[in-house]
Amino acid sequence: MKKILILLFSLFTLSGVAHADNDRPVSASALPAQAQTFIKHHFSHSDIAKVWQDDDGFDVRMRNGIEIEFGRNGKWTEIKRNRKGLPASVIPKRILHHVVESYGSKVRVVEISRGYDAIEIKLSNGKELEFDRQTADFIREDD
Repeated sequence: MKKILILLFSLFTLSGVAHADNDRPVSASALPAQAQTFIKHHFSHSDIAKVWQDDDGFDVRMRNGIEIEFGRNGKWTEIKRNRKGLPASVIPKRILHHVVESYGSKVRVVEISRGYDAIEIKLSNGKELEFDRQTADFIREDD
């Protein structure tokens, strides 16, 4: 009986692991129209290195190291890059203005994520800031 329980536990564990990471590579043309328009507007379409699809949406890796997550509807949910920072065109103007005014022009936004009611950014100096999603008003800073 003990062996059967161990076997069943192992099977359930393995099946959970198998479904946990169900990313599958797809072509850039599989992206929703809104995601394709976003990429075309802010990047060159030829800059796409890889695209994966999973149950939540799409992950796009650009040749310059930028990673973009899109929901199934094609709206971006997260964009990140190393210390070089993100292009200013992907950051809402009020948020970018706040960063430049508060931290100077040498500090870069290296990550931006859009939640239900807030936009969170990470800066190259290690600071994390939160803004209202609707108004882009500054809410708070975390170290």
